[in-house]
Amino acid sequence: MCTGWMLRNIIRMSEQLKNRRTATLNREDVYWLDAEKYHQDVRAIEEQENSWVGQIVVARNDVDGLYYPAEVKEKIAGSRTYLIRWNSSGDNMKPPCIQDLRHLFGSLTTARELKTGDRVLATYSRGQTYVPGWVAALPTEGLDHVTINFCDGMRSTDIDESSCFWLSQDYYDEVVEYLRRRQTAEQS
Repeated sequence: MCTGWMLRNIIRMSEQLKNRRTATLNREDVYWLDAEKYHQDVRAIEEQENSWVGQIVVARNDVDGLYYPAEVKEKIAGSRTYLIRWNSSGDNMKPPCIQDLRHLFGSLTTARELKTGDRVLATYSRGQTYVPGWVAALPTEGLDHVTINFCDGMRSTDIDESSCFWLSQDYYDEVVEYLRRRQTAEQS
C-alpha cells in the first residue's frame, strides 16, 4: 500500500504517489491516512530507499540486459534511481550508470523460500553473470543446490539456493522480453 492523497473516489481510485506518478487501485486497498502518518510513512520509505547506498548488489546492465555485481554509490534525488559502479576490471570494465531500484537485488531484497516453478535470477555455475530462469528442482536431502532452467535454454544443477533472487512472473516476463529485444538489436 502506497501513501498519497486521493484524486477521485469511485469503484476504482487513482492515487497520486509521492513521486507524482499515478496508480489505479481497488477501493478496498486504499486507507485514509492523516497528514502526520502520511509524512511518517514517506520518511520511512525514503530511509529504506537510502539504505541501498553502499550496498553490493546484482544490477541489470541495460546494454545487454544481463545482471552483474555492482556497488550502489548514491541515490539520485527525487527518484528511485541510483548511481551504480560495476564490480568489473580490465577488459570487462563497464562505466558507472544509473539504474532503477526495481532492477537491483541484494541483501535488502526480501528473501523467499523457493518452490519448484518459481522464477528467479541466478548465476551460471557460480559465475558473475546473473540470468533469469525458473526452479526446475529443489535441493534433495544433504544438498543445497537447486536446478535452474535459464531463459536462454541453458540448465544448471549446481546453483546455490542462497544466491538466487525470487522474481514475480510479471517481472520475469518483462526481463525475458527485454533480453530478446537486446539480442535482436545486437544481431541487426
